[in-house]
Amino acid sequence: MFIFNLSVIFIFGLCFGSFISMASYRFAYENITIKDFILKNSFCPSCNNKLRARHLFPLFSWLLYRGKCGFCRQKISVRYPLIEIATALIFMAIFVALGATVDAKLILTLLMAVTLIIMVVVDLENYFIPDFTQIFLAILALTYHILVPDDKGLVHYLLSAIGFFSFGLAVHFGFLFLTKKQGIGEDDLKFFAIAGLLLGIDQLLIFMILNGLLGGIFGILWMKLKNDDTFPFAPSICSSLLVCHFFKIDYIYMMGTALYWFEKYVLKTAY
Repeated sequence: MFIFNLSVIFIFGLCFGSFISMASYRFAYENITIKDFILKNSFCPSCNNKLRARHLFPLFSWLLYRGKCGFCRQKISVRYPLIEIATALIFMAIFVALGATVDAKLILTLLMAVTLIIMVVVDLENYFIPDFTQIFLAILALTYHILVPDDKGLVHYLLSAIGFFSFGLAVHFGFLFLTKKQGIGEDDLKFFAIAGLLLGIDQLLIFMILNGLLGGIFGILWMKLKNDDTFPFAPSICSSLLVCHFFKIDYIYMMGTALYWFEKYVLKTAY
């Protein structure tokens, strides 16, 4: 039964990956209304022919037509199957991490993952995070705390959003004052507030540390590979959000444990 459920999750992941490919393209390149975003037919960007049902099977259509358009035979970017496969694998990982049970927690977490992947793809390709995705993520975070409540209560998470945003704002102006350069963009500041809304104030420190660590690693790789001093921030903040949300790292306990072992083995050995 587990293998069957995992296979179903994988197929759903491929389908949502196809949606992410479409959504990230439309958010970035088209001045599109919500109505058109939902109802507009997919088309080939080379010949503008509307795609038919046989062209829209995630991954399998790309393999069937050998990575080419079914009408004009122009090559279709490898971004599409890569996004679909990555989304399917992320769906499977979330399903297993949450105990392989289908409930409100799983559904909301998968929807949050879809929204975060759209943010990452758009930022990687176009250096911005769409406002609509941030609004939708905030709605999902609120819904999560209503349907999957804990002992902290909703007010705690609303105040946490203010705390995360205030900290990000302080870092922004501090960096601007010291370097005369903008360190954190407007989109990233809004994301910090949403991260606080989902995570809670107790995750602020570890979120910022993890975000800085992943951002530094990704920034170095990006500048080496792309030879571009401006690098997208969404991959690090979205990854940090997912890690903190899943593991709920107790950094006070973690620091206390580290100090205990440091005192026991390092200081006693030294003296």
